[in-house]
Amino acid sequence: MKNQLYICLILLLCLGLLTACVASRAEDCPVYVGMTAEEFHEIIPEESCFCIVDYRYYKDSEGNPCVAEFSAEGGYKTVTACYTFSKDSIDTSAAAFDSLEEGMTMLQVVEKVGIPIGTATSGMYTMVFPGDEGYYVIYFYGDNTVMEVRDPIDHDPSIK
Repeated sequence: MKNQLYICLILLLCLGLLTACVASRAEDCPVYVGMTAEEFHEIIPEESCFCIVDYRYYKDSEGNPCVAEFSAEGGYKTVTACYTFSKDSIDTSAAAFDSLEEGMTMLQVVEKVGIPIGTATSGMYTMVFPGDEGYYVIYFYGDNTVMEVRDPIDHDPSIK
């Protein structure tokens, strides 16, 4: 019985640390874990963010790229994580896109090249990113890791 109590206490401490880690990534983000989709769109209008599956991509009031993750349970109605990246770390050069590798996470891509502006396909998981050389279409696997980065094109192929 005493061991079970210790295990429960350790699990509660770990859960508290995990919550603190997620919150610390989003100190300046007006979006918070537990926020409803309605509350989110009161602060971030739908027309000023890109939505795909359980993620919302937008910029905060200072122009920093942000990602809000919504829970798939219950129809994507609750924020489960919020990430804010420094706009100063964004690099939209051809070299930055060339450095993206298969297996990188979607969050690593956003941190490096900024937020996507749309999707280029209706059947595959793709995102379109503006770059210095044109628009880059990045294909993702179902686990949100990079499958392929296509060469830039001179027009926005996003499906609006």
